[in-house]
Amino acid sequence: MLRGKGLWARTSRELDQALRMAPRTGATHIIYKVAHGGSYRDGMAEIANRILSAALVPIAWTWLLLDDPHAESEAVVRAFRDGFRGCIFDTEDAACRNRFEQAARLGQLLTTAGVDTHRLYNCSFPNISHHRDLPYDQLNEFCKGGLMPMSYGSFFAPGSALTPEQQAHRVIEEWTYGHYEYWCRRWQSRPPLYPILGPYHDEYGQVRMAPGEFQVWLDQMARHSPAFFSVFTAAVLNSDLFALIRACPLGESEPPPGTPGLSLEVVTPRSMGLNVRSTPSTELPRIAKVAYRAILESLEPAGVTREKVGRDGSWLHVRIPDGIEGYVAAWYLRLVETRQAIVHVEAVSPDVGFVNIRSTPSETMPAISHVDDGTVLESVEREDVVRAKLEKPGEWLHVRTPSGIEGYIAVGHLTLIGEPVSQLVVHSVEGLNVRRAPDGDSSVLRSVGDRTVLEVREDPDLVPGKLSKDQWIRVCTPSLREGYVNGLYARRQRLPDRRGPVRDASLPYGECAWIFGIHAADGSTPADFRYLFRGRAKTGWVLFTEA
Repeated sequence: MLRGKGLWARTSRELDQALRMAPRTGATHIIYKVAHGGSYRDGMAEIANRILSAALVPIAWTWLLLDDPHAESEAVVRAFRDGFRGCIFDTEDAACRNRFEQAARLGQLLTTAGVDTHRLYNCSFPNISHHRDLPYDQLNEFCKGGLMPMSYGSFFAPGSALTPEQQAHRVIEEWTYGHYEYWCRRWQSRPPLYPILGPYHDEYGQVRMAPGEFQVWLDQMARHSPAFFSVFTAAVLNSDLFALIRACPLGESEPPPGTPGLSLEVVTPRSMGLNVRSTPSTELPRIAKVAYRAILESLEPAGVTREKVGRDGSWLHVRIPDGIEGYVAAWYLRLVETRQAIVHVEAVSPDVGFVNIRSTPSETMPAISHVDDGTVLESVEREDVVRAKLEKPGEWLHVRTPSGIEGYIAVGHLTLIGEPVSQLVVHSVEGLNVRRAPDGDSSVLRSVGDRTVLEVREDPDLVPGKLSKDQWIRVCTPSLREGYVNGLYARRQRLPDRRGPVRDASLPYGECAWIFGIHAADGSTPADFRYLFRGRAKTGWVLFTEA
């Protein structure tokens, strides 16, 4: 948790100003721009050292574009390596709009790199509900440090008919804290909130607030007792505001009490147990170990927990029964009472091929995303509500996509998955590899074509939660090969495959009713027709078109 006051700076000249202002404003942190998209600026280690030498805390700030998550994640890693104590994502550029999957990918890369996500912060507009095309949900999943809403005076042009009191109330009371409270209920979590004040009314900071007007904004903010706030930027901060900033009181930094996290069960092989580590990686030795079937408490938001459980490469922050907190491999966990906790629905649009997702339950707003026909979604609403809505044309259902995007879909394009899934169908025009183990690096047993029907060889009640996600499902192919396929490329078989083996024809000895055309079948080719006949006391003739 942050505590103190911060000053923002974009250039070395602004940094000089911020360092001179810090004692007079009571600033404890300097927030400096280190990157634009994936382009990291030179000399940042020296900048961090200058800030530290002034007995201040250096926080990095990067202008997010989400056009190259790999490069942007590397910029963050470099900032921490250069000595910055945290990193803020400025998520306001139009380039970030509708880049939900890229934002989620950025979080995955940062987690894999071992970055402490409790030192990452999401900075964007205070009126969250007006900007649902920006990836707030995805960034909040890994920006555990908190939200930094831009509570600027520039929302009101010079000469606005609204009084300073009305302006401050709109931006701070209604937007910064009002929208925050609403979305906390939606997110089922309360990330820390650290407002950013901008004491000016135009885009370039030329029309600046007088002390009396800025005091109105400070007083409005102080009613909520933030533990930390900052001012953007040092370049537009007049000296007559210094004392006001210094005198503004701070609240406590203790987080508000939260609800207990989701319960998780360890599902490693019985003899293994599960290691608990201090960081989300295997680089450091374990700090504890829990046994098979042990129950753990997730310390991450419910939505994030559900997304990570069972996923290869993901790590979860948990508390074990003896109170130790650490990170465990999420692919060795399952949600307790998963069947009762999540209601799954399927997107249905065979003619168009996709279904739109909207930010509100109507068609008045443009779509924020879409999902393919057959995609399995999680309902954010209770099962009884889902069943009631599906029977009423014109209703809308609040859903969550496999990538974590939340929105609304008309019920006419949804169907409830009310039964266990025992059969899948391949959803990939390039076909799908069946692997020996639930791992993308495991050897390929065989490839199956698009629309191939596969039999499920695991608990069918758990399969809906894996479909359309990067999770592995044990299956059996039509040629009786058992292995694992990735749920991203599988859909529920809507109509049961009731085909069965035919009886052999009654023919004279030496004659056969079966003719096979096999192309390029030789001793080195994995020709599955041999597997079909091996050990089954069948004989006959096989036609080779190439040998």
